[in-house]
Amino acid sequence: MTETPVKTLTIDAIFNALRAAGRVFPRRELEAAVAQREAVTPRLIAMVEAAARNPQSFIDDPDDFRLLAALYLLAQFRETKAYDAVAAVFSLPDETADALLGDTITERGEMILAGVSGGDPTQIQRLIENREANGYARGAGLYALVALVARGLWPREEAVAYFRSLFAGGLERDSFDDHVWSVLVRVCREIHPAELLEEIRQAYEDEQVDEFFVGGVDRAERDAACDRDEVLAALQTEERYFWITDAIEDIEWWAAFEPDASEVRQLVSRGGTSGHGVSKATKAKAKQKRKMAKASRRKNR
Repeated sequence: MTETPVKTLTIDAIFNALRAAGRVFPRRELEAAVAQREAVTPRLIAMVEAAARNPQSFIDDPDDFRLLAALYLLAQFRETKAYDAVAAVFSLPDETADALLGDTITERGEMILAGVSGGDPTQIQRLIENREANGYARGAGLYALVALVARGLWPREEAVAYFRSLFAGGLERDSFDDHVWSVLVRVCREIHPAELLEEIRQAYEDEQVDEFFVGGVDRAERDAACDRDEVLAALQTEERYFWITDAIEDIEWWAAFEPDASEVRQLVSRGGTSGHGVSKATKAKAKQKRKMAKASRRKNR
């Protein structure tokens, strides 16, 4: 039986297949979506909007791949009309966002957000400051802002001023979940932390930072002593901040799809599901460990 050429797959056929993808990688449908970018984009945006309004309907169907495909394709297309909807999905409450997006948050969440932003940090900043949002999604927002700096879409000076505002009250203090604070310290280091060194030291003194995750204050002090131009030049070559230019290549090796033996070996060699991803189990354990450690420190003061 001859397969329908990807360029002639209808939009309905593409989305019906994505809805029932299960563990079969929908390569042909994704190729067809890319080939029909102009026609498929409004449906992709509508899919993300639907997930923001009613996330449970997507959570309840583990075979439905439409949302994740939409996020990656819209990031590849650099579709700014999707910005509000994508930010709304990433801003969903903690457990809802985790169930809906899973490791996509920590896999490429920053470049999905940055990719559809058009260089406008506003919605990303609202996500970062949203106390009800998932901590890892808020962290992805911080990384997304660094991506905008790395790609020349947002001035470093504005990033420094914004990060200072987070230290000064933009982020809640005395939270058991210190992931956002830890990422804040890390992103300050990535854009060169000299102007923010006092704020970083205070965050460590206030025990807002997970040193296991981001290292001690001495690392920030060493980074501050480095040449700024060299630090920023290195940032531009950081793979984490490369645009999503091929959604299929980003997605096809996921462990969610049926891998053969060689693919399993590749996954193991890459360190799990991704080079810098964090699994749900790892996130849960780390969060619980931070809660227990912080509670113990406060008890012993």
